[in-house]
Parts: sequence; structure tokens; C-alpha cells
Amino acid sequence: MTLMENNSNDSFGDTSFAIATAYRGASDEDTRQVLNAMAHPDQISSLAFYVLPCTWMEACLPFLLGQTDDRPIVKIENASLLATTGEVSDEEAEDTKCYQSRGSQDTRTLRLDVHHQINFYCVGSNVWNLVSEKFGFDVELGYKVLSQQSVLIVNLGDQKVTIPASGRFDYQPVAKKPTDVVSDESDDDLFPGPSGLSSRSAPQPQDDAVAASSSSAIILLPSSQSTGGESKVSDMSIEPPARNSTLKRKRYGSGLGNLGNTCFMNSTLQCLAHTEPLRRYFCSGEYQGDLNRDNPLGTGGELATEFAELLCEMWGSRETSDSSYNGIVYPRNFKYTLGRHAEQFLGYDQHDSQELATYLLDALHEDTNRVSKKPYIEKPEQGEDEADDVAAKKAWHLHLQREDSRVLENFMGQVKSRVQCPSEGCGRVSTTFDPFMYLSVPIPGATDRTMKVTLVPIKGPNREMNIIMPKSGTIMTMEKKVIEEWVKMGGHSIDLKNLAAVDVWNGEVYNVYASSEEVDKIRETDVTFLYELKPSSELESLPDDVDDEPVNLPKRSNPDRILLPVDELSKLNQGEAWKRVFDEYVPQLTLMSALFNPNRATKEGLVRFYNKLHEFLGECYKELQLAKSTFEQQNDVDSDDDEEKHLPRDDLETLQTKGLQEVSQFHSYFKNVTKAIDVSRLEFAQNKLRVHILQHIEDGKNKYKDGINIQVVHLRKESNGTISHRNNTEKGFTAPLCLRVPGHMRVYELREYLAQCLPFKDEGPTVRETANLKTDVDDAGSLEDDSSDVVPIESENGPTLPNGCHQGDPGLLVMRQIPMGYSELRSSTYSYRPSYSAPTQLGMLERLGDNAYDGNPVHLADRGDDDEMKRLSALFGQ
Repeated sequence: MTLMENNSNDSFGDTSFAIATAYRGASDEDTRQVLNAMAHPDQISSLAFYVLPCTWMEACLPFLLGQTDDRPIVKIENASLLATTGEVSDEEAEDTKCYQSRGSQDTRTLRLDVHHQINFYCVGSNVWNLVSEKFGFDVELGYKVLSQQSVLIVNLGDQKVTIPASGRFDYQPVAKKPTDVVSDESDDDLFPGPSGLSSRSAPQPQDDAVAASSSSAIILLPSSQSTGGESKVSDMSIEPPARNSTLKRKRYGSGLGNLGNTCFMNSTLQCLAHTEPLRRYFCSGEYQGDLNRDNPLGTGGELATEFAELLCEMWGSRETSDSSYNGIVYPRNFKYTLGRHAEQFLGYDQHDSQELATYLLDALHEDTNRVSKKPYIEKPEQGEDEADDVAAKKAWHLHLQREDSRVLENFMGQVKSRVQCPSEGCGRVSTTFDPFMYLSVPIPGATDRTMKVTLVPIKGPNREMNIIMPKSGTIMTMEKKVIEEWVKMGGHSIDLKNLAAVDVWNGEVYNVYASSEEVDKIRETDVTFLYELKPSSELESLPDDVDDEPVNLPKRSNPDRILLPVDELSKLNQGEAWKRVFDEYVPQLTLMSALFNPNRATKEGLVRFYNKLHEFLGECYKELQLAKSTFEQQNDVDSDDDEEKHLPRDDLETLQTKGLQEVSQFHSYFKNVTKAIDVSRLEFAQNKLRVHILQHIEDGKNKYKDGINIQVVHLRKESNGTISHRNNTEKGFTAPLCLRVPGHMRVYELREYLAQCLPFKDEGPTVRETANLKTDVDDAGSLEDDSSDVVPIESENGPTLPNGCHQGDPGLLVMRQIPMGYSELRSSTYSYRPSYSAPTQLGMLERLGDNAYDGNPVHLADRGDDDEMKRLSALFGQ
């Protein structure tokens, strides 16, 4: 303690703005030091807090905050707060003018009847240095800071003040309202009837300004004195109330302070604390008689005890509690105990309130379960003629033999569960009455959403609709509601099988929705289209007697065929082991992956590879035959010729290796063929491949018997005005067109069909324009044309059209000029455009480049061209 009086009268010339700025800086610095000490315990010893009277703070705080320019000339008088007055006469203070060091405070004990925020406040060292210099003081009261269980406490001797987690005190007086204190015998609109707290009471303040009148009720608080050396901050004993005593409590519970992101915990605790039967049970101490510390399913009674102490803090008025500050309770001990028994709640992260409520109620139930040994009981089922109330009582009686607590009495109920076997001919029904502690119910009005959907019928204009859908509904539910609205508008009935729900983005189909998907994946900003497709029954089917294009798969008849060993033959005959033969001799792994991928393989690609293999094997057999002839000639040499007799001669295997190496070295497909056994393995794989191709063709015919779903995307070249590789870009300029076409349709027939579907004008293409067509196939591949210019069709005096063509249908004439391609629509990504595979040419027209219009005759697709007569099912693969 330092006896001191300020003599710097010239400081009163400071402006209010300067002092307010200095006060904010000092307060922020004190807060920073406290937070650093919380993070680094080794810095706690350097912290100190000083006492200021409430009367001085109330008079000077508006000036310190810059709220007024009127500076109060009030000296800091702390002597009246001490147990011994410690007053110093003015003469003695004037004579001594002693300025002792701030670090050597002789702490004095405060009076027992003064309390924090009622009679005094605690401020940091920086704030004290400022106000003591500007206003003067009589006694300097500084106190050290202690740490108990990661909580910082100002040690005032008999009193201990908890420093808030924010590191900053609130300098607002606590108003004591007698109306907030009620007796258990008084009427309480919120919680009528008795309630209890510990019978120990805190000392009442004697200050006239804050002391309660004799007629006011007295708040009885549990003792906050620790009984052990390393006890918790808020360690207190909860005792049952005396039989004839009248217990007092708050009319309203205290608020709970957040410890990080613990609002989920505080909300759950407040709900339970305001549940009157539960509050009475724990605050009265009655729960102690039911504690089941040996229950392995509980927490040994620890969580129930902490919960009871927390409720007593919330509903009592513990001014001396280390876990409360300014009427706010910080549930640190409860949080610590909860984390020890439920690791998912460790730390200060956010969690689900219902998850915590479920665990907490279950833990409180097990901690106070009156059944110490639970017998084994089978779940009873309701008899056929047994009434519900009888079956429910019997099930509840059996349940009480294992579970019996006050939590069960107030929070548990029964729900009737009826399950029937879905197997045909069984029909067994099981009805049980199961206990439940909570039920999840939907919030009214929060389960529906309004969706904007555009229906594209085969005939007629598009129709935009706003439909109300449950958030948990499926795409099929959305399609049904759209059909209902369409019929109400006078439209025709549409089969669900003939609807395609898609997400359109930038003029292309971004995603194709399956009927079983939930509408929750459709965002508010998504553009949803429903396309009506042509029924499969109306598609023209391919007659059975009409054969498709012939397939050339030659077979080898070789009398000198090399036979495989029996064990090797048995291995290659197992399943698809023969496909792994190509992995050894075909270095292009991507090629083999595409050929044997059912979604990417095409008939043309398979046949082309087969013929390459057939030619390669033919060359290999020629080399083997040549090696055999050479070897025989070597053996026929005259043995009497000494000069020839000593020349080195190659055996048959060496001759075969040299010839096969020369063949495979310069082949573009096959490598590493060096022995006759390699040729034999490839020949075996060739025979298997032939069977595979024939089956592939047959499967292709059957797969697309119900048609192929495609989308047609219109693309246009747009220039960005810069000279770069991105000078011309393809962009969609209208919504895509989704169609269902026959699988046996040819490329030229697709052009004719599109000429009927697309809105071409009757005037004909007399104006030069740029248009692109991209068609993608659902689940198979997609068609994409690379851009070309549609050149103008001139008058009769202009150039003659090739192939003896005439203008005819203007739409078909345009379609015959547009190169087309197909690509596969891959799974949706987060890109700004849909993801497609590399385009493959469709039909005879190739991409003409950026300078296509150079005065040459118009390029038109010809029906007689082989590429135009290919079937879509053969091109799109499996």
C-alpha cells in the first residue's frame, strides 16, 4: 500500500478528448495483457489489479469515456474500503509526499461488508496509472492475480474476483432488486411451489447506498469455500434445506456466458434449467439420495452433481462465486466434466443442441437411476386381441424394472410401433410399445419450397410453372406435379417415362437428373427444364429381316498353327483372362481401355483393331515359315565341306526370334512379340476377340431398341476482337433441344429429323450466318459439331450445287451444310460449362476452319456417303 497524494495540478489542463483517448488505450493494453496471460501462464505473475471505489467510478466514468466535457475534480479515496481505515492527515501527506514504487504494494484486507461491483471495481495497472496521475489518490490498493484451473482470479484476501474470459470488466453498478428474490412459500407465476437452495447465506453489504432494507428478502447462497487443496473454482457444497427453513431464490435464472462457441450448450442448459420439475429435483438436493455411482452406463454421478451445482448458481445469487460475474454464470466446471465423459464435446467448437440434450438427459437418467442391477427382459409384443392400454402398461412395467429415475418420469413416453413383413404370403405383424425421450418434429412451413420449372412439350410453346414441392421430395414427385399443372392448363397427359429432367447452363445440358434423386440438390439459381420425349412405342423399329452393315472378321485357317500348352490354355479360358494378353503386347493402354469399355467401345473401332491384329499375325506366320525354311536349308548342307562345316549356324528358335523382332519393331500397334509362343497367345486372343465383337454388335441392337435420348446444342462462333488462340470461341445462343430417336437411325436421317424439329425459316438461308450443332447422348456419348460457316445459297445465276442438288426444303439444306460431332456428357462438375469428352466426327463433313467461306462450291452432306449411312447405335457404342 502507498500513501500518496497527487501534486501535478497542471494535468487538469488536459482536454477531455486527450484523457478519453488515453483511457481507451490504457484499457485496451490491460485487456491485451490479461489475454496474453491466459494464453501464457508464465506471464500471470506480472499482472496486478487495483481497487477503485464505485462512487468515484460512477462520477468519473462518463468523462473517461468522452461522453462529457465536464471534468469532475474527485480524488480517489480508497481508505474507507480497508478493514483498518488507514487514513492519513493532510499535513502528514503534504509533508511526506512519499511516492513508493508501484511494484511493492503492501496489500491490505478489505472490509468484509464491501463487495465487487457494489462498493468497488477492479482496474488494470495501466488504467490505474492514468487515473491516479490525473485525479490523485489517498491509498493505493493493488492485488496480485492467481490462476485456478485455467481461470484468472484477483486475490483480494477474503474475497476473490474472477476475471472475465474477455479480459475486461464491465464498470456498471449492480442494482439489487428485492423483487428478483422470492421465497419458496410465495406465489411464482413461472414456477409455483417450493424450490430449494443451500441454506448458507452470503454476508449482506452494510453500505447505506446499497444495503437492503430490513423488510427485504435475504438471498441464501451455498458456501463457495473450498474444502480441498486443489478444488475447482466454483467448488461448493449442496445441502438439503432445513426442514423448517424458508429458502430463497431468484425469480429468474441467471444468464450463461459463452466459453468459445458454446451457445449450443447454453441454450440446452437454459431449457433444462427452466423445466420446473427438473430444477426442483436438483436444486433441492433430492437427487443425492438417488445417485447411482456404480452404474457403468453413467458418469459415476459426476455430471449430475455438476449439473445440480450449476442450477444452484443460476437460480441463487452467489456474489462470491468464482464462476459468475455481473450476474452471468460461466459453466466452466460443467463444461470440463462434460468433456471428460463425452469426448465429442471437448474443446470449444460448435455442436448440435439436440445432440447435447440427448446425451445430457441420458447421462442424468443413468446417474440417478434407482435400478442398480438391470435384469434381462425380452421386449413384449402386443397380442392379437390385446387392447392398446393393456399392452402399453405391461411394456411400461417391464421397462421400469431396468430404468427408473426422475428424468424418466418427466421426459420419457411410449410410442406404438407396428411392423408388417413385406414378403408375399407372410403377412406377420409385430406391434410393440417402445419408450422414447424425444421426438423430432418439422417446423410448419419450413419443409416446402417453390420451384420454377419450364416444360418443353413436343408440340406447342414452352410453359413456365411455379410449383410447391416438399424439400425432401424426389425428381419423380416434381415431374408428377408438373404433369398435373400441365393437364389443368388444358394440355395432354404425359407418361413419366417420356419426361427428361435436366439442368441447363449456358445453353447446354449441365446435368441429367435421375427420377430417384432429391430436389434438394436443385439450387434456387438453377434453370430446370422438363422435356417431353417421343414415346418408345412410336419410334420406327428396324425390321428383323433387314440386315445391318456387313462385318468383315476374317478367320485364319493355318495348318501350321502353334498349339498352346494345356496349363496356359486353361488359364486363358478363365473368364476374361484373355484380355490381359493384349496388355503384354499392346503398349497403348488407353487404346485397350477404350476398346473394352462398354460405354466407349464402337463397332468400327473393334473391327479396325481386329483387322490390324489379323494382318500382324499373318506377317508373323510368314516370318516363322521363313525361319523354318532357313533352318532346314542349313541342315541340308554337305557335311563333307570342311569350310562350311565350321561356320556358326543359328538354331530354329533364334531364327524365329530375329524374324518376329523385325516385324514387331516397326509395327504401330503390337510390340514385344519375339517367340512362337507369343504368336500363339495372340492368335488365341484374336479368336476370343471375334466372339466378343459379335456379341457387342448384338447387344448394341438390343440396348437401343427403346430409342436413344440425345440433346442438340446450338453453338455459334464469337470473336473477342483479339489475335490469339482464343480469338474465335463457340458459345451457345439458345436453349438445347432434347429428343428421343430410334437407335437404328442413320446420320443422314438424323439431319432430316433435325430439319423438321429446328425452327428454320421458310425464306431459306439467304443470309450468311454461323451456326453450330452439338448433340450429346444420354448414357452413351454425345454429338458435337465443330463449327463451320453456313454459306449463302445464291440465285439461279450463282454457282451450281454439287451432286446435282437443288434447294428443296430450306431446313434440310441448312442441316446438310453443318458438320456434326458427338461427345459423351460426363458427370457434372463445378465448372461454368458442362464437361464433355473430346468430340468425334459424325457424318461426312469435317470442320472447315475459320476461313471456310472462300468462294468454293457449297459443301453438302450426301445421302449415299458411307459415313452418312452409319447407324447411331453403332457409333455411340454400348
